Amino acid sequence: MRLSYVPQPRQLALHNAIADQILYGGAAGGGKSHALRWDLIDFCIHVPNLNATLFRRTLPMLLKNHIIPLRRELPKDYGLGTYNETRKMYEFVNGSILQFQHIEYDRDCDDIQGSELHVAGVDEAGQMTPYMLGWIQSRVRLGEAQERFKEYLKLDPKIKPYLDRLPRLVMGSNPGGESHHFLKEQFIDPAPPETVFPVEFSSPLTGRSIKKTRVFIPAKMTDNRYLDEGYEAQFAGLPEWQQ
Repeated sequence: MRLSYVPQPRQLALHNAIADQILYGGAAGGGKSHALRWDLIDFCIHVPNLNATLFRRTLPMLLKNHIIPLRRELPKDYGLGTYNETRKMYEFVNGSILQFQHIEYDRDCDDIQGSELHVAGVDEAGQMTPYMLGWIQSRVRLGEAQERFKEYLKLDPKIKPYLDRLPRLVMGSNPGGESHHFLKEQFIDPAPPETVFPVEFSSPLTGRSIKKTRVFIPAKMTDNRYLDEGYEAQFAGLPEWQQ
């Protein structure tokens, strides 16, 4: 079976990134949504019983940009799993699930309370509020799955590169939006692009220091060889700052 997705160099940099939190993007047409979806799919295929969730601000955005493309990319006859329309999730035969979740208002964060997300992806993270992004980040953990994954590793050592990158938060974004400055301060200002840097947190429960890593991976329109020729000309009607 040959999967339809072949990552381009910038997308491959995203998939290979070893950091707890990753920001990918910078320009329209950079192939962010496609890469983000397949980053989660790849983990689900290789790690059994993985919980992955892909977030976007509204359900129509999820349908247009992810659910409809996924159903074309992973048809039933591939034997990898099936899409459950009611639950808005793709259920893999190895027990992994890829949930599609929209968070339109801050109050919608209650819908993921108690969730244990081994891998989370946020498409167009700049359109989310900082509160939403912080709440999603708080759900990214392994919990009781840590011991289970250790047993899987004994059975299949080839999954080690995937387990070494868990838990994982990947965000794609264009400039602008409610979290533009928040993301810039968190991912872009502290270090040059593609440089993994440490971030230290103080536990609100114990006060102990906890270290995480972050990285920003830029993607430009010119990094996507599949765009229509002259696509950039379509931005001529926008205000200069948006161009």
